[in-house]
Amino acid sequence: SLETALKTSQQQEGLDATRIIATDGVFSMDGTYAPLKRICELADEYGALVLVDDCHATGFVGPSGRGTPERAGVINRVDIVNSTLGKALGGATGGYTAARAEIVENLRQRSRPYLFSNAPPPCVAAAALEALDLMHESAKRETLRTNTLYFRKALREARFALGVPHELGQNEKGNCTHSGSVVGTSLDEEHPIV
Repeated sequence: SLETALKTSQQQEGLDATRIIATDGVFSMDGTYAPLKRICELADEYGALVLVDDCHATGFVGPSGRGTPERAGVINRVDIVNSTLGKALGGATGGYTAARAEIVENLRQRSRPYLFSNAPPPCVAAAALEALDLMHESAKRETLRTNTLYFRKALREARFALGVPHELGQNEKGNCTHSGSVVGTSLDEEHPIV
């Protein structure tokens, strides 16, 4: 378990290193969310940082689209968020790391991909900024939720086997409706899914 790994790392003599708990915010293959509240509790208990890869949540998960830390109520307890400027933000190239200034500065000085890469072209940077501005429009997220519910209702009426209605297919208890359970299966087998 994560707690066992953290205990073990604390018990190693001479190990005076920064511990980082790294996780996806949402696991894209099955739609489950990481238990970020529990992860943050363990990070506090064992003196670790929390890094969340939120590429599959940025822009539409959470009340204002700020991803799984916002959804879990731990936005101020997550130390590092990595995400993409693609996917829900419109497909621009590149990504970003959001963290405290000292972490970002350390990455700038020590990260080889950063040191040996080119800056995005101005048009890509402008498109990313516009996408971030659009993300704050809650009406678009509500439209996504409405459309998702409509689509899932139509699939159920067509007798496809679905789970709990959610944009990523997971209920609040963390039980997911595995994406593979829908692919290729319908209740009457007259409607194959490709």
